[in-house]
Amino acid sequence: MKTFIVIAWLALSTAINAQIQSGSFHCVCPDLGRGEYTIELDGPQHFRETIPSGNLILSNLLPGDYMLVVTRLRAVKIKQMVRIDPGRRLRLTLSASGRSHSETLPDAGAVHLCTDVQRNRPQTQPAPSPQPISPAELNRIIGFVEKEAFIDNKRRMLDVSTHSYPFFTTAQVERLARLFPFDDDRLFCIKLLAHKVIDPANLPALSVVFSYSSGKNKYYDFLKTMPHQR
Repeated sequence: MKTFIVIAWLALSTAINAQIQSGSFHCVCPDLGRGEYTIELDGPQHFRETIPSGNLILSNLLPGDYMLVVTRLRAVKIKQMVRIDPGRRLRLTLSASGRSHSETLPDAGAVHLCTDVQRNRPQTQPAPSPQPISPAELNRIIGFVEKEAFIDNKRRMLDVSTHSYPFFTTAQVERLARLFPFDDDRLFCIKLLAHKVIDPANLPALSVVFSYSSGKNKYYDFLKTMPHQR
């Protein structure tokens, strides 16, 4: 009986692993003589590693968006959103000047998901309807923005953390806009994301986020520049 359970467990694990499509992250850090690098990835998984220099490779990562923070001598060198794609390796190279260069390469060790389904898919299949980000993804963005103490940093974090997401609803944009206390900042948020909403007919309803008529008027002027509102 025990032998049967073990065999069944191994078969189930193999089947599950065969369907997991992982990615990897490769960070190349220059040798600057002293001081260690602390590299932190926060997203579907969380990793924090410290190395003096050289290469850091994280394999078998769950695909998705991660917040990458690289610090050295307590100074933040990089803080940005990165995306780990299935079957791909994200390679980030840091220079001595503090600049970075990223590229996405094939990940030879990754497993390709549902190969047979992709091969047999009809060529005439219609394109799927655009889907907005999930509630969990929205809450993750909200968390990133709320951690920033200053308005300018909140603006930049909103820009960075929403960059890789293609679609939102107007209701989601309203939640993000209300993270800011002033009308001008709320207008910045809406301008940043208006072209990504999947229900543009509802954009006029976002005027409710503005406290003053001057803010509403600026928003109405912006709406006139949107192609679907003309």
